[in-house]
Amino acid sequence: MSRLRILCLAVIISALFVGVGARLVILQVVEHDNLTARAHRQQEREIHIDAPRGRILDRHGAVLAESGEATSVYADPHEVGDKAVTARRLASLLGKPASEILANLGRRGNYVWLARRLPAEVYDMVEALHLPGISCMREPGRDYPLGDLFQSVVGLVGVDGQPLEGLEITYDDLLRGEPGRYLRRQDGGHRPVEIRLLQAARPGNDLHLTVDEVVQHIAFTALAEGVAHNAARGGVALVLDPRNGEILAMVDAGTPGMAVSDVGRNYRSDVVSWGYEPGSIFKSVVASALLEAGQVSPDTRVYGEGGSYRVANRIFHDASGDHFGWLTCTEVLQHSSNIGMIKLTANFDPASLYDRLHAFGIGQRTHIDYPGESPGSLRTVRQWSHVSRASISIGQELEVTALQVAAFYGALANGGTWYAPHLARHNAGTPAQVERLRGRKILSRKTTRTLIDILEGVVGENGTAPKAAVEGFSVAGKTGTAQQYDPQLHHYSHTRFVSSFVGIVPAEQPRLVCIVSLDGARGKAYGGQVAAPIFKEIATRTLRYLGVQPGNPPRILQVAEAQPAPRLAALAP
Repeated sequence: MSRLRILCLAVIISALFVGVGARLVILQVVEHDNLTARAHRQQEREIHIDAPRGRILDRHGAVLAESGEATSVYADPHEVGDKAVTARRLASLLGKPASEILANLGRRGNYVWLARRLPAEVYDMVEALHLPGISCMREPGRDYPLGDLFQSVVGLVGVDGQPLEGLEITYDDLLRGEPGRYLRRQDGGHRPVEIRLLQAARPGNDLHLTVDEVVQHIAFTALAEGVAHNAARGGVALVLDPRNGEILAMVDAGTPGMAVSDVGRNYRSDVVSWGYEPGSIFKSVVASALLEAGQVSPDTRVYGEGGSYRVANRIFHDASGDHFGWLTCTEVLQHSSNIGMIKLTANFDPASLYDRLHAFGIGQRTHIDYPGESPGSLRTVRQWSHVSRASISIGQELEVTALQVAAFYGALANGGTWYAPHLARHNAGTPAQVERLRGRKILSRKTTRTLIDILEGVVGENGTAPKAAVEGFSVAGKTGTAQQYDPQLHHYSHTRFVSSFVGIVPAEQPRLVCIVSLDGARGKAYGGQVAAPIFKEIATRTLRYLGVQPGNPPRILQVAEAQPAPRLAALAP
């Protein structure tokens, strides 16, 4: 070989070595960090696992919601063999159509969720199939041991761990905890070689509620039976401790109001969200404003006009068959005379009436620790017509929620302090919520005592609600039978009513405020006939369960005493 050829070959080989060396320098020095990052992205994946949510407990520690173990199934599409066969074999276990699973297996990437938060036993069933590319992971699920009983209070968590309704939303920050992190490493063939814990999940905190499992069961059963017995569209019931605003029970049945039934509605409370014209249960609210302002006394007399009375362009009537003459303020409330109430309010300045009602919380949210609260409706005085003062005095031309009414009657029961109704007992309130729990004075003790004395007569033999009487206890309350406005006919319906009763018991030393409202009850839909018996059932069994001793009997209706029973005995008829 000539010297020239050898030299050329040496130059070529040297150039190749220089090129390879330069490339190695570029790969190992210049591009090192970039290539390392790319390798990590291809070979490693960080997986986030939700932390177990805190429990939700009733006031005695009964579990209403808790985190259990669930199974989640995922796939590496690159490792799956026959995707169609795999999809068919998984369909029944995952509870999904094979077509949906097949579509997920056809997605790009090496980590695809096929199903989340399935029952724990699915883990072993899927693993037993030994399907290439299919893996399982255990993660927290959410269980609701008492099912329907508390679903509208507690709410719901979705399959992705995000709260969807109820207290699960309100107190998500408290309940959710800190998620854990895993590192999944795979080889060049996309086969997993390591799954390593990077950070353990920190469980969420428990939430203690004011509600009582037994009282909730009592109210739930009584309301459901009442709605069915009266063929009502739906109804609500609320039991409140007037001494502090704690809610002991909050239940609903059916679909009251004009709401459309859907899956989510089962996890929302109509006690909080349903606004309706209250009818005569609102007369006590207006009467308290009149008494507090010194406009009337219990003995103030008005003439009932024989049952029919014109105000501006509208004729008002008392209930069918009522043709009253002269009535005192006490008799107006006990007989629930519309005309009497309109006349008592006739000289009260509209602006002053509005201010009083606004101070009582009407037309405003109570700011309960629960999502979706309706503020109701109370129009400003500028929006009132010539008949608005008269209409409002009998519970028309405004909307309230059962929650607002119960909060006002709670103030009436405790001597005049309005407490914000609430569901969380402790360890949960924000500073603003804690401040509201201090309460605010809205009525004098003199006014509340006078009105309670009057309302005791409502439950007497000559009142509108003798069916609300609770044996051994005095009850102060008010009935309501509210015509519902028909937006299509542009006038109040003669066939659809909201039938209500709200009561305070025992009247002399109140422990409970309970409101019951039914929408669309069939037949005689008077509140004293439809809602009062439900109140009686709830109050009787709850007082017995709480061990409240019988005190003074009703002033008109003489009854025998009843003895208290142990806690679980309250569930017996």
